[in-house]
Amino acid sequence: MCFVRENTSTPVYAIFGYDTSNNNGLQFEWILMEYMPGIILERSWRKISLSYKEDLVKKLAHFQFELFSKITRFQAVGNLFQSSLELYEIGSIVSMTFFWGDRGARDINRGPFRNSYQWPSARLNLVLEEQDKILADSDDSDEIDDA
Repeated sequence: MCFVRENTSTPVYAIFGYDTSNNNGLQFEWILMEYMPGIILERSWRKISLSYKEDLVKKLAHFQFELFSKITRFQAVGNLFQSSLELYEIGSIVSMTFFWGDRGARDINRGPFRNSYQWPSARLNLVLEEQDKILADSDDSDEIDDA
């Protein structure tokens, strides 16, 4: 969020503080950020005019354009981490797909991925492992058919 705020015109919450570990008084990860007024788009989409929708989509496209053209592209696929006050780097992906179930405790490839083929390939391998496990261990015929 800080990277986007520093490098684009995209409106992003200011971050006042955070802890990415559970080694704190709350015993879980937390973030304290600026309140940004507004409404959830999904709830109002059907009620807004076509011209407003067009303007909104153009604005979103502009934000995407800024991210992919003005800024030096990173050389990997992964999560963005701030390694120092002025330096950002790509690290492992922190996504439920890679931590669901027992995956958090397993040594699986979470990146960073060096190209756009490796990332979906890693995700697909997780799905295939899960299906193989169902086929090997399940007695449920519906589960086996789905797998």
